[in-house]
Amino acid sequence: MLSSHTARFLLETRELFLLGWPITLGFVGQVTNATVITYALSSISPTAVASVGLVLTFFTLSVVVFFAALSAITPLTAKLNGAGNPEKIGGLLKSGFSLATIFTALIFSLVLGLHELLYLAPLTPEGVQLGRDFIAIIAWNIPLDLCSMVVACTSIGLGKTFWVGIINFLGAVLIVPAVWVLGFGNLGFEPLGVEGCAYSLLLVTGLKTVFLFSLAFQSEFRGIRFVRHIKSPGENDFLTIIRVGAPLGLSEASLISFGAVNTLLMTRFGVEALAAHNIANSVFAVAHLFMVGLSRATVVRLSTLRGKSGSETEQRFCLITSLLLSLVLGLIAMSALTAFSTQLASLYSEDRKVVETLSCLIFLIGLLKLVDDPSLSMQAAIEACQKTKEIMITRATGCILGAFAAFFSSFWIGPIGIWIGMGALISWSLLVYAIRVRIHFWP
Repeated sequence: MLSSHTARFLLETRELFLLGWPITLGFVGQVTNATVITYALSSISPTAVASVGLVLTFFTLSVVVFFAALSAITPLTAKLNGAGNPEKIGGLLKSGFSLATIFTALIFSLVLGLHELLYLAPLTPEGVQLGRDFIAIIAWNIPLDLCSMVVACTSIGLGKTFWVGIINFLGAVLIVPAVWVLGFGNLGFEPLGVEGCAYSLLLVTGLKTVFLFSLAFQSEFRGIRFVRHIKSPGENDFLTIIRVGAPLGLSEASLISFGAVNTLLMTRFGVEALAAHNIANSVFAVAHLFMVGLSRATVVRLSTLRGKSGSETEQRFCLITSLLLSLVLGLIAMSALTAFSTQLASLYSEDRKVVETLSCLIFLIGLLKLVDDPSLSMQAAIEACQKTKEIMITRATGCILGAFAAFFSSFWIGPIGIWIGMGALISWSLLVYAIRVRIHFWP
């Protein structure tokens, strides 16, 4: 016979799993999209990989802040839904679409500037032209992605994550035949090369947008009035999304800047160290696979409980369950990465120096996961409280601390010291988040 606490833990684990696994699946789809495009470009020419890779780097920097800001719709929707106020979610949707329109205009101006200034990049004339052709096409993804994200975040906030995850994963399934037909010229189509890859992305994004908008036919959307909605300042207005979302966007910007500083510092140690560093970044991102789902599920679950005015005990139990699950995931990742660091490094490169450095970095990443995963659960809890300024300040100060730690430790222990700076950032975040969570959930 299970004890009451064990039964509650299993029930809460089930709730978080049902909310989180589709989000993880969708994340896999997004990563697969990027991998397929990179592989296709490498089959075209090295110039295509270099030019489009550079364009995509700057393109991502241009949009990530705005996408992170729109993600605030998820906790806002979950809280309104938990409070039994679906009529106010229509106003939140309308505010989200208005904000997406403004963001589209801002991103278009940034992309236009990138298109015109690309000739300043260290690329051949052919590379510049390929980059311009690519960005001229994928720029049309921006309004589609932003508007579909408003619907997706609303659906996730309502607790309906299944179809969001399936649709995002479907994009990974569709991108392969799209590139095969348009990029390489099959089934009677002319091979379009780089432009074909861009059109493939645009086609898949368009289909995903249609599918995501069809989520409005779910039963949970029936009580939402988009036209005759109830305006409620502080809950569903334009400024509320900015208040909650802007710090999340700036937090992402600080992390990207920190990554750029680390890459710049790593260039001092040569090509092999830089290659190992870039691969380690990819390993670190993939290692977050399951935490993406758990952290978003934690945001939705806690926001819903706070909307219901759920007891403090319920909220604490949800948070404790999320922390325990994050520790389990961290332990699994740590065990796998530390035990097979050399074997994993050998899969990525045959260069002895790269493998030696990379195996050390992967081992260190494994250790960091045991700290990083619980910190992400705590960050999700703070986001559910809509105290996103605390996340922004913690990340920004942590990035400054981490940059100094990376700079000084790299003089003592070389390339590994750069990732000591990452450890300083993660440890600082864990410490501050633990204090803030203690204040919010155990006052």
